[in-house]
Amino acid sequence: QIKEIATINIIVRFINLSAIIALTYYWRMTGYIIALVVIGYFILPIMYHYVKDFIRNRVAVKNVFSISFYLAKWSGDANSITPIGNYMDILMLNFLTLDRAEFGYYSAAALFMVPIREIEKTVRDIALPYFSEKQNDRVEFYRVLKKYKRLMLLLALGVAVAGSIAV
Repeated sequence: QIKEIATINIIVRFINLSAIIALTYYWRMTGYIIALVVIGYFILPIMYHYVKDFIRNRVAVKNVFSISFYLAKWSGDANSITPIGNYMDILMLNFLTLDRAEFGYYSAAALFMVPIREIEKTVRDIALPYFSEKQNDRVEFYRVLKKYKRLMLLLALGVAVAGSIAV
């Protein structure tokens, strides 16, 4: 079901991004918050439909709390550092620039990077299960890695061209 879930993930991210842009445009920060909450609740039942069988089929795992905490610690660190890295330029410019119009232009230009980051994140989410599946076969792992590197390069070129045209 990886292909199905990946397709749904792409559609959901597109709907999410569209809703955030539209509602933020019309209702500013209130619209942004509404979009995040409403889309989250809209997406949850759809995703649950696809993962419910995995949730119901449980396997006994020893030391589940220590393993979960270990994984959650790294995930939490990565999830807290990534947004800071992605938006550090905006944060710094907010405090360092005096020309608010120039800051607004830069912020608007940075907004075009959001869909590009979402595409990269979606591809990573799609590819990760394939890498996990191949982790015990070194030859197959590297074959899949090379394949996805080529696909990612082609996608990056396409996104760069489309982004340049859009901007």
